[in-house]
Amino acid sequence: MGVSALTGLVPRLRTGRIRWRIAPVFGLPGAAAAFGGAAVNRPLPPWVVLAGSPS
Repeated sequence: MGVSALTGLVPRLRTGRIRWRIAPVFGLPGAAAAFGGAAVNRPLPPWVVLAGSPS
């Protein structure tokens, strides 16, 4: 996921298409949710985690 994000970031950095004032509004909550989700999933059994995923 991180490699995909960086691959998309590089061309936008070169062309100046990033709105730096808006980026933290989406980036910081997204990063916090990713770490929070990993922390919640770690102690759960795999069947509980997979029960919420689409088949």
